[in-house]
Amino acid sequence: MSEKVEFSYHQGIAPMMWVLFAISLIELVVVHFFVALKWPMIGWTLTTISALGAIWLVWWILSMKRLPHELCESVLTLRLGTMKILKVELGNVKRITSAWEQGALDKRGIINFAAIAHPNRCLELKDPIEKGKSRIFIRLDDAVEFDRALESQGFEIE
Repeated sequence: MSEKVEFSYHQGIAPMMWVLFAISLIELVVVHFFVALKWPMIGWTLTTISALGAIWLVWWILSMKRLPHELCESVLTLRLGTMKILKVELGNVKRITSAWEQGALDKRGIINFAAIAHPNRCLELKDPIEKGKSRIFIRLDDAVEFDRALESQGFEIE
């Protein structure tokens, strides 16, 4: 496989992030309005910081669509918008699962690329990366397409 195959994830994550954005706007208006009544300088400072945070959140949510996961040759590039990127050599993947034990996301030694969504695939690594982390949880919009692509690389999805 020499061509690049992309796997989107934004449809499973972005809707919940838009809810977070809406809540942040409510907080921006309500809380900062009341703070500004009592302490105008602090209120405007908090409003500016929160507005910048809301703008950054929109930029991050939109980046998820623009930056999908990619499989090229023997490297799987995982992304969480502009916030996180990780290149995983397929030779380091022990197995790929679609189910895992309860509480797996709360354990140490994992990397979560699903943000606030529920992941639908887990990559278990032969050799840990990033400070001993040996499991990577990801969210995919079309998990079947991902499974087909990885099965063509010799993996069996459990």
